[in-house]
Amino acid sequence: MFSFVYSCNTAKFNETKKNETDAYVLKINNNKTLEESFVEGVLTDVSGNLDQGHFEYNAFFENKTNELYRIKNTEITNNTVTENFYFNNNKLVFITTKTENASPIKMYILNGKVVNNKTGHSQYEEVLLNKARLFQKEFIKTH
Repeated sequence: MFSFVYSCNTAKFNETKKNETDAYVLKINNNKTLEESFVEGVLTDVSGNLDQGHFEYNAFFENKTNELYRIKNTEITNNTVTENFYFNNNKLVFITTKTENASPIKMYILNGKVVNNKTGHSQYEEVLLNKARLFQKEFIKTH
């Protein structure tokens, strides 16, 4: 079951937009024609000396246009965290996260901001938004 807190933080985001985003995410998840690139590596401490675990990174994109639709990032340490970042027309529109011992989290994004959080902008949201930007930049550089 997904954890979901919904508040209309912006007049431009409403239940219709939420439903459209959910339908778009489902469409991307079911699209078996997308190309997939895969990268894996080691997660280290800040100094780069101690291995902390490993990561697996998948990008799902249209081969002819190189349009990015989804990035799945899995980080395996003491806990496994899976993050999915969804893009539409090169804009981040949705994030899901799942950890082993917690309910999944869904974040709807509009104009680079999470719009379904009643409590305001959390540090974790900022980390995820920054990850999405970094992953998208890296994808563009390599494709």
